[in-house]
Amino acid sequence: MEESILKTLEDNFSETYWIKIYNNNEFPQDFFYFLGSHKLFGYIVSKENNGLGKSLAELTQLVYEVSKISGFATYLLLAQNLVAKMCEENCHNDIK
Repeated sequence: MEESILKTLEDNFSETYWIKIYNNNEFPQDFFYFLGSHKLFGYIVSKENNGLGKSLAELTQLVYEVSKISGFATYLLLAQNLVAKMCEENCHNDIK
């Protein structure tokens, strides 16, 4: 995982960010945009399907690092990756 991505996550999406999102009843649009623009929702999706092609072990390390920043961000990152991988494994012919 690139240190610059972790640094950006730490600087912009700390627990303070999530408290503000929660208190204002907002959708974390900028967080989703950041993850999407860096293909982090497709971390374990194959490069053939426009993901990053990382392993489950690498995803585990990413999740661990992100968990130091925010528990809620960790959940979103993990859930989106698992759904994307399930779609790749089971549905990719239907969506191409």
